[in-house]
Amino acid sequence: MSGAPPQEETRLMMDAWLWNGRLRLPGVIQLLPGLIRFQPADFPASHLSLEIPLSEVEEVDSFLVFKISRLGLLVRSRDGRADRFILEDPEAFRKALNQALRR
Repeated sequence: MSGAPPQEETRLMMDAWLWNGRLRLPGVIQLLPGLIRFQPADFPASHLSLEIPLSEVEEVDSFLVFKISRLGLLVRSRDGRADRFILEDPEAFRKALNQALRR
């Protein structure tokens, strides 16, 4: 028996930026069973990450970045909090996330 934790099955992973409309934090966004995880690139060995349980997600939508390019992904939770991500292919992540939410 190994002392290593079990590996989580990543359904989708891509480079992303957590964005507040002004500042961007680079990292990786993952769609895992039961949650979305954003791991900042500047803190790879730390415990710092953003985890959003799929059971808390109320809305998933795209948005325009600087009113020019539709590279934004909005994830809004049932408690009113919202996280905005910039991705190269937000539509692929949105489709996979919506599919996971229907399960």
